Amino acid sequence: MADGLSNREIAERLVIAVSTAERHVANILAKLTVTSRTQLATWMLQHGAQKPGQTADHIVETPADSP
Repeated sequence: MADGLSNREIAERLVIAVSTAERHVANILAKLTVTSRTQLATWMLQHGAQKPGQTADHIVETPADSP
């Protein structure tokens, strides 16, 4: 989903049925209490996810992030 894939594209990549991909996407959205992929993208950026195409080398750990 972070790569902007449709349910069909997710299903093809994971070699699962489209209905299974749809169910997984719905479960992820529900667990994060968001109602759309747009809200999910916002949530991901707010919680430190990388934008598509970014590398991890720009991320700096803060003391709260350290184990």
